[in-house]
Amino acid sequence: MKLIPADKGTHFIAGNVVAVIATLAIPGVPHVGLMAATAAGFLKEVLDFVLAILQKRAGKPVTHSVDFMDFVATAAGGLSMSI
Repeated sequence: MKLIPADKGTHFIAGNVVAVIATLAIPGVPHVGLMAATAAGFLKEVLDFVLAILQKRAGKPVTHSVDFMDFVATAAGGLSMSI
């Protein structure tokens, strides 16, 4: 049986947290938590992309990489709080 990688679980929980905070901060807007978690997941992957470019240019080992499934896991965390 294959387990979910810990990194994806962390992204899922982060999506949960972002969704709850957004829902409490902006009540009455349908699915605001899902929208916020999706945006957070997208922005995190953009940050990883930029950091990877900067590390390559500086001749340092790349410690961040873009992973579409990280984005999906973060958005899924938001979705689970929006249902």
